[in-house]
Amino acid sequence: MTDHEHNRNSPKPTALDDQLDAALAQYTAIEPRAGLENRVLARLKAEQDPPTAVPWWRWAAVVAVAVIVMTFVVDRVRKVARDQVVHQSPTPAQEIKPEIEANATSTNRHKPGGSSIGKPKRQITQTVAAPIKLEQFPSPRPLSEQEEILAEYVANYPEHAALIAEARTEVLRREVNGQSEPAKGGAVHSPEQFQ
Repeated sequence: MTDHEHNRNSPKPTALDDQLDAALAQYTAIEPRAGLENRVLARLKAEQDPPTAVPWWRWAAVVAVAVIVMTFVVDRVRKVARDQVVHQSPTPAQEIKPEIEANATSTNRHKPGGSSIGKPKRQITQTVAAPIKLEQFPSPRPLSEQEEILAEYVANYPEHAALIAEARTEVLRREVNGQSEPAKGGAVHSPEQFQ
């Protein structure tokens, strides 16, 4: 055995042991600098946790990409809208189809099952040339298809046609006056009741 091991096992402390014990006691009695321990612990915790905040340059990149995409979408929508506008100048003898038929044909253009969310509504505009001024008023013209159908209906069902005309007149009169409830003492018959 060496001399050092012998001293450790001996029951009697030596002067060297006393000096070492005093130095160790003095070293452990010193307080660490203020905040050093907290800073070390915070650093260790930060290294273990993944960063949750996204750096500012990533947000800037996301905003830039969003602006580019929105610019592209708006440009495409405007281009499609410009391409969809139809300008026609019909001849004076050409009939202009009613608004109901125009809306029905424009709704049939959509693909079945497709979503119309986010898509611009298509608008078809028609410019109509001024009709030629005729010498006789009203000018003699053949009946349109709708007028022929109406004339045939009135000839076949005169009572129903009279009731429908009366109800329609009353509805129009109320719309002009701004009323919404039926007139006192009279029931209003809608055209759908007679079909």
